[in-house]
Amino acid sequence: MKQWLAQLKTLTAVNFYGYFREPAIIFWALIFPAGIAGVLGVAFQGKPPEIPIALVADTASSSQAESMGISHSSPKALDEVQIRQWKNALEEASRRSAGDSGRIKIEIMEEEEARLAIKRGRIYLMAKVNLPVASLRINRSRAISSHPDRSQKTLSERAAKPSSKSQPAVVEAHYDANNPEARLSILALQQALTRLEIDPVLLESLEDSRERGRQSSGGSENLQDGAKPAPEPPVLVSQEMDAIGGRYIDFLIPGLLAVGIMNSCMWGVGYGLIDLRVKKLMRRMAASPMHKSAFLTSHFVARMAFTISEAFILFGFAHFLFDVSIQGSLVALLLLFLCGNVAWSGVGILCSSRGRSMHTANGIVNAVTLPLTMLSGIFFSYHNFPEWSQAIIQWLPLTVLADTARAIFIEGAGLAQALIPSLILLATGLITASIGLKIYRWH
Repeated sequence: MKQWLAQLKTLTAVNFYGYFREPAIIFWALIFPAGIAGVLGVAFQGKPPEIPIALVADTASSSQAESMGISHSSPKALDEVQIRQWKNALEEASRRSAGDSGRIKIEIMEEEEARLAIKRGRIYLMAKVNLPVASLRINRSRAISSHPDRSQKTLSERAAKPSSKSQPAVVEAHYDANNPEARLSILALQQALTRLEIDPVLLESLEDSRERGRQSSGGSENLQDGAKPAPEPPVLVSQEMDAIGGRYIDFLIPGLLAVGIMNSCMWGVGYGLIDLRVKKLMRRMAASPMHKSAFLTSHFVARMAFTISEAFILFGFAHFLFDVSIQGSLVALLLLFLCGNVAWSGVGILCSSRGRSMHTANGIVNAVTLPLTMLSGIFFSYHNFPEWSQAIIQWLPLTVLADTARAIFIEGAGLAQALIPSLILLATGLITASIGLKIYRWH
């Protein structure tokens, strides 16, 4: 028994020594999980989280405004002052809200700019306001004075009513109901509007002083003499975005195509070359009358064929199942596809230039691919990261590839828009491949 225990102790020590002799294993088991936790922690830090929402002024006719007892400075749309009142009111109400859905951060945009931001994943919800923020207080006071039994009627009850042309909602929320981030955004907006309705002191403190003076001098309800109170409009109406480009699946598919190119090249070129070195096959090839550049280029051509077939399968699946389509130039997409393969084949050659074991190959490939998949906005927007890091992230090869692919797929980008990103990817591949060739270990 003593001999068995002694052998167990010795063999266990041997296994531990072998474990710590492999730097790749140490990195993969100890350092990498902590790094991923740190990256995701930075991306989603904050209690509560900050939720970006685009605020857009919708056109409202003067008759709609007069029916509410509100005078517009412009007969067509809310002016800049009224929009900023909405922004301040919603952000302050969200800050005071007791809900845990997160604090909203309002960005004032034009409608086209807001739709483009949704396509790019910067925001998940567009709030279109039809009436001034004062309409919330007027609605509430009318409901209480004319219908005392409705004084406790909350936003959640009135938000279910669909809007009509004669009775517009105060706020229209446009979002993709299938996106969890968009559902969180609509919940945060509902909480902020509910807070504004039940907190008249907060609403009055955020209104323009001249507007308050005009309303106080005109009567408690601001109705014209002899005017009949208009029906109370719904405060919030949800409008699901089903247009091509506004859905989460439209954001996801181009990113998956980009990460497919990266993984195919890194595992096919980088991992494959290290495997040849470990099996001593590369030494035999190097000793033959073979051009080394032709040997490495052959790996690029083979990977290109595989990535084309993978892309066709993924796009065909997404097109027939989710109606995903390419809005931009096919020539631009093919150019981007070619340059993306050049870029990641070059990175694969550089990463495989010194590795001498399969443990090292696994560590190198995963150390490159997994962090970039997290950072480059494949599954969620990289705008979740701090602003100082976004300037770095947007120039990463995978980010350039994914952003340009999305621009072609959902924004209708052409060859001119894709040319500079493609040249950046091409230069990345040529530079990394040149460095890899200079330091390459052929034996």
